[in-house]
Amino acid sequence: MRYKLLIAIDPAFTFVATHDSIYQTRYPVGDLDYSTHYWWKVEAIDTRGNMTPSTNTADFWTWILGDANGDRNVNVGDAVFLISYIFRGGPPPYVPKAGDVNGDCKVNVGDAVYLISYIFRQGPAPKVGCAK
Repeated sequence: MRYKLLIAIDPAFTFVATHDSIYQTRYPVGDLDYSTHYWWKVEAIDTRGNMTPSTNTADFWTWILGDANGDRNVNVGDAVFLISYIFRGGPPPYVPKAGDVNGDCKVNVGDAVYLISYIFRQGPAPKVGCAK
């Protein structure tokens, strides 16, 4: 048994990326765009080549650079969220890389300052971080 994973940027699957010959029930997909809505479905293919398409589709959003609190917006709330995490022991960013907006591989006060500059002073946009 093998699987074919279909990922699209529209629910009609007009623009599809296909990942074929998958032999496990988990498959990490890379190279997705940030802040994008995706739809996916799976086709099962038996050892004789008979294919059973999925009758169900599922969807997900990729995370947004700078959206530390996970509300799908980048605003002062994210800077406050980071400050609470750093100084008051609040919850961590829902995706650590989303909180590492200055790209220094750490989530710290520098990221909150960077976000405030971006939001209020038209500073540089959040960068892809590497915090884990």
